[in-house]
Amino acid sequence: MDLPALDRDAAVVLTACIAAIGITFDAAEFYVARRDVLSRFYDWSIVRSRYYLLINRPVLTLLFDAACSSRVFIAAVIAHGVAALLFPFAFVYNTTLAAALAAFVLGVHCLTNVRIMVGRDGADQMQNVVWAGLFAYCLPLTDVARTVALGFIAAQLVLSYWTSGIAKLSSPVWREGSAIHLITRMATYCSPRLAHACGTRPVSLVMSWLTMVFEIGAPFLLFGGRPGALAFIALGTLFHTGIAVTMGLTTFVFAFVASFPLLYYFSDRF
Repeated sequence: MDLPALDRDAAVVLTACIAAIGITFDAAEFYVARRDVLSRFYDWSIVRSRYYLLINRPVLTLLFDAACSSRVFIAAVIAHGVAALLFPFAFVYNTTLAAALAAFVLGVHCLTNVRIMVGRDGADQMQNVVWAGLFAYCLPLTDVARTVALGFIAAQLVLSYWTSGIAKLSSPVWREGSAIHLITRMATYCSPRLAHACGTRPVSLVMSWLTMVFEIGAPFLLFGGRPGALAFIALGTLFHTGIAVTMGLTTFVFAFVASFPLLYYFSDRF
């Protein structure tokens, strides 16, 4: 099958657009659902006691106190959502401005990992990878270095699937097929109806092994060129959308699917 190629800059714009939606969704979630939690249960004056790096460093402490106070932090989170949305437009017209926007998005998103004690996950880590690669791509580097920056994003995506799949395969709970059932029993992740559906051993066993087979095997589809990459993208999108619908992990869709245009771009080079 002769599928059309994807221009490198077009792949970057597509990646940035998808990642920006995820950043914006995360920023909105912070404002709507986590704002009170930050000020009432995870006040910075308490959270910062965990960071020994700040002990006896008054200047560094002052900087983090200014950035992580609840009001300033929420404002920065909202601003980085706006910056993420502006990045694709800036990239088309001014790569210097795009680099500054990407650096701001990356910096604030990394700050959220410092500010939030719990609740950060693989989607947040993948967003950091994506925006680090986009920032490097916008810098005045050689063409090879810019390609490497995008390759870093694609490689990290494939590596994340493999490490996750191998870790699951090494777990007896996953191999015997009870992992999906145990996960869906958690009320914070799944509805009682879904938990009941996954409670039977055959269903849990099949879903557990399908998950492992996808995470370990799907990246090998990239060796099939553009058709293989398209099959990988279709399976990956279905995989993450299914998780978002059933478990509410919406940010994973945007963080991981954002890298799919780059996988398609690099598929000709395998």
